Amino acid sequence: MSLLNDFCFRCKSVLRTPFTCDSCSKSFHRSCACDYIKSRALEDCCRKKFAYLLVPLDSKNKNKSSQSRLLSLRSVTSNNSSSSSFKSALSSTSSIQNRIPSTESRLSISSPVTPTSPQSALSPTSDSVFYPEQHSIGDNMANSGSSQSTSTSKVNPTESGKVENEVSNIPNPMLENSLLSGWLTLSTDDKLTLVMQSVAQIPLLTMEFKSLSSRIDVFGKRLDELQEKQSSPSGSTNEVLATLSQSSSSHSADIRKLNKELETLKENTTKNNERLAGQMSSLVTNITSNLNSSVVSTASQAISELVISGIPDPVPEQLSPLDIISNVFSMLNVLDLKSDILSVRKIEKKSITNIKMKSPQVRDYIIDSKRKVKDLTVNKVFPELVSNNFRGKIYINQFLSPEIHKLLLNTKLKAKNCHFKYVWVQNGTIFVKRDDNPV
Repeated sequence: MSLLNDFCFRCKSVLRTPFTCDSCSKSFHRSCACDYIKSRALEDCCRKKFAYLLVPLDSKNKNKSSQSRLLSLRSVTSNNSSSSSFKSALSSTSSIQNRIPSTESRLSISSPVTPTSPQSALSPTSDSVFYPEQHSIGDNMANSGSSQSTSTSKVNPTESGKVENEVSNIPNPMLENSLLSGWLTLSTDDKLTLVMQSVAQIPLLTMEFKSLSSRIDVFGKRLDELQEKQSSPSGSTNEVLATLSQSSSSHSADIRKLNKELETLKENTTKNNERLAGQMSSLVTNITSNLNSSVVSTASQAISELVISGIPDPVPEQLSPLDIISNVFSMLNVLDLKSDILSVRKIEKKSITNIKMKSPQVRDYIIDSKRKVKDLTVNKVFPELVSNNFRGKIYINQFLSPEIHKLLLNTKLKAKNCHFKYVWVQNGTIFVKRDDNPV
C-alpha cells in the first residue's frame, strides 16, 4: 500500500491512514484527531466529524467494567451497611456511563469534553475533579472484594444488569425540578463548564439588574411628575386659553394694519405704473424725433456733395483728382465753379471721386449741366490718356448716405419689376416715373 502525501495537521508528520474533515479538509492521525477535538467546541466541524472517536466502542470491556462495579457494590453491601451511600453514588455514575454514548442528546456548549475510554470509565484520570475520594474508596472496595472472592468470584450477567437498572432508576424529583433537562447525560467537564459559565454571568446580571433598577427609578420619578401636572389641569388650561385670547386679539389688530398697508401699496403701485407709462411714451417720442433729426441732418450734410464715377484706372495714375475735376468741368462748361470746391476725396479700390461743393445750388447746377450734355465719354474728356476706341462713360450724381443708397437700390429693383422707367434721387428724396409722359 503506497503512502499518501498528506500531513497531519497537528503533528505535521506523514499520514498513512488519514482521518480527514469534509468541511475544512484537515487531516489527522487517529490519536491526533482525538487530542485535537478535545479542545474544540461542539459546533466545530472537526469535533462533529470525529466525535465518534471519543465514544467507547468495545462493549465487552464496558460489560467487564460494569461487572467489576457490581462485584464491588455487593461486597460493600454484605460487609458494611454504611457503604450504601457509595452504592447509590456508583449506581448514579454507572447510569451516567450508560448514557454517555448518546452524544447527540448533549447540550450545545462551547467547552471541551473529556473523552471516556472503555478501560477507564469514571477513572481518576477522567473524572478526578469530582471523584478524588471515590478512587481510594474503589481501591478499598477492590481489596475487600478480593478477600471475599471465594464466595463472589462468579457473577451472573443478568443479575448484574438487574441491580444496575434498579440503582439507576431511583427517582429523584428534586434533581428533576432543579437541574436542566439532560443534565444527567452530560459529562463532568460539561457540567463544570455550565456551572462556571453561570458563575461568570453573575456580575453581568448584577450590572444589568442595577441599570434596570435605575431606569425604573427614573420612570417612577417621571410618572410622579406627570401625576402632579395632571392633578391640577384646570388652572393651567385657563391660563393657556387666556394667553391665546390675548395673542389672537393682538394678532387681529396687526392683520388689520397690514391690510391697510397693502391697500396703500396697491394704490401707489397703480399710480407709479401710470407715471412710468407716460414717461416711456415721452421717451419713445423723443427718441423717434432724435432719429428723424439725425437722419435729416445727415442728409443735409451730404446734400452738397457730388460723386464722379466711371474714370478708368490709367487716368488717376497720371493726373491728380483736382486735374481730373478740371477736365470734367471744362467739358461741362462750368470751369469757373472750380473755386466753389471745398474738398476732393478719392475712394480707394473704386474709380469714384467725392467732391464737396459750397452749396446744394452749385451741386444741382453741375448735375443739370451733365444732363444737358447727356453722354460724357472718357475719350472726349481725356483724349491724351485714353484711345478713341475706349467707350467708357463718366457719371455725375448726388452723394448718398449708405441707408439712402441701399433704399435706392431696392427701389430700382422694385421699379423694374413694376415696369417703371425712371428712378432718381433729389435732395435725399427718391422719385420714380413710369414713362416719358409729364406728370
